[in-house]
Amino acid sequence: MARLLVIDENLDKRISAELTRRGRSARTVAQLGLKGWTDPRLLESLSKVAAGCVLITGDDAMPATHKADLIKYGTTVAVVAPWDDQSGLVEPQWEHEIVQKWAHQMEAQPVRKHLPLQPRSEAEMDCPQASTADAVNARSRG
Repeated sequence: MARLLVIDENLDKRISAELTRRGRSARTVAQLGLKGWTDPRLLESLSKVAAGCVLITGDDAMPATHKADLIKYGTTVAVVAPWDDQSGLVEPQWEHEIVQKWAHQMEAQPVRKHLPLQPRSEAEMDCPQASTADAVNARSRG
């Protein structure tokens, strides 16, 4: 069974509707009644109301700043890379493109940082951030 993809409030809420339309299980933090909550409270609550979910966020500092909470609650986080104004995409398009392209991997893997339109062989590198196994695979421009 596919894991629930939870769209953080710092990303466009329409991403959830698009994912759902494409057959994925997705909700926004607002739909789960968690809008406006601090990250530690959000992570704890997700472990209760959406255990096993993947939190998709634009907060690329979250894995490092909330490492202990991510480990404690077993939360999987998928980080959407910050918008690149040289990409030719406006920010909402950037977010949509990344999430749509990588949703299948976000459902299946631990903490990752995702970028649009990059072959895996050019994009992967290790990153010293948190996951349950205390290791993260990150996507970065080569």
